[in-house]
Amino acid sequence: TGGGNNSLKAFTLAEVLITLAIIGVVAALTIPSVVANYKNTEIESSLKSANAILSNALNMAIKDHGPIYTWDFDNGSSRSEKADYLLSTYLLPYLKVAKSCGQLETEDCKYVFYSLSGKNFNMLNQPTNDFARYYLTNGMSISALVGNANVDTVWCFLYVDINGWKKPNKMGVDIFAFNLGQTAGKKTPYRFIFSGYTSMEEDIKTGAYACSVENDTPQSGYFCTHLLRANGWKVPSKEEYIDMGGTAKGYPWY
Repeated sequence: TGGGNNSLKAFTLAEVLITLAIIGVVAALTIPSVVANYKNTEIESSLKSANAILSNALNMAIKDHGPIYTWDFDNGSSRSEKADYLLSTYLLPYLKVAKSCGQLETEDCKYVFYSLSGKNFNMLNQPTNDFARYYLTNGMSISALVGNANVDTVWCFLYVDINGWKKPNKMGVDIFAFNLGQTAGKKTPYRFIFSGYTSMEEDIKTGAYACSVENDTPQSGYFCTHLLRANGWKVPSKEEYIDMGGTAKGYPWY
C-alpha cells in the first residue's frame, strides 16, 4: 500500500464568510455607480434623439409651410386647443405618431407628470391633463401647451417624455422642455429654444424653473433641458454640477 499523504485542503466557514463579506462590500460600492452611469447614458442618448427628431420635423415644416412667424398659434379657444391645432397642422405630419390623443381625456390618454421636486407639474396654471398629447412610435410622448410670454411673443411649450409611460415621469429626468416660439408681426428667424437664462448658475438656482431638487415648485426642472444642451447633451457629474453653481443636495440625476 502507498504511504502518500491524501489529505484535502478546503476553505473554512470563516474564510468563506469573510470572502462573501468582501464581495458584498465591493458590490455595494460599485453597483450603484454602474446603474447610475447606465441611466444617465440612457438619458443622454434618448434626449439627443428627441432633439434630432423634433429639429428635423421643424425644418421640414418650415420648408413646406414657411417661417414660424407666419404660422397660426391662435387657432382655438383654449391653450391646449391652440397647441393641438398647431402641432396637428405643422409638426405631426413629419413625426411617426402611434396615437394622437389631442385633448382626449380617455384613460389611455390621461397622463400626469411631475416637477423635479415631485409636485404635479403645472404650467400657466394648467395641470398636465389639459395639455394636448401625442405618442410616437419610438415610445416617446409629447405634451403641448400654447401660451403668451408677453403681448408680442407666443410660445408652444413642448414636453417630451423620452420613455413615454414609464416612470419616473419627472421634469429634467425623463421629461424635457422644448419651446417653439414666434414674435408676432416680425420676420424673425424661427425659434426652437431650450428655456433657460444666460448662465448655468442661473439655470440651476434662479426662480421657479431651476434645475435643482431643492427648488420646491410645480415647475422645477424646466431649465434642465437648457443645462444639458449647454453641456453638450451630457449629464454632468455631481462635481461638475457643483462647479456650474449647483449644490450636492440639489443634484437632480441618479
